[in-house]
Amino acid sequence: MLARPLACLEDIFPSLKLKFFRGTALEVGQHPENGDTEIAVAGPLGLTWERFASWPLFEEPFVLVVNKNHRLAKDTCVEIDELA
Repeated sequence: MLARPLACLEDIFPSLKLKFFRGTALEVGQHPENGDTEIAVAGPLGLTWERFASWPLFEEPFVLVVNKNHRLAKDTCVEIDELA
C-alpha cells in the first residue's frame, strides 16, 4: 500500500534511494536494529529497543453501512467475523 507512493519520491528527489523489504513485523523490525535500515513500516513489533519510536499510520474508525432491512441493521456494533 505504501510502496508505490513512496517510490514516487525518488522521482521528486533523485538523490533519495529507497529499498523495499517485505517480511514479518519481527523481520522488518530487525533491519533498523541491525543498522541496515533507517526507517521501517511494520505491524506490532513486540520489540523493545531504546532507539525505536513508533506512530500509528491509521486511526480512522471503520463504519458499516447496510440497508435498514439487513439483519445487522439493528446492531450498534458488529464483529468482523459476523461479516463473513
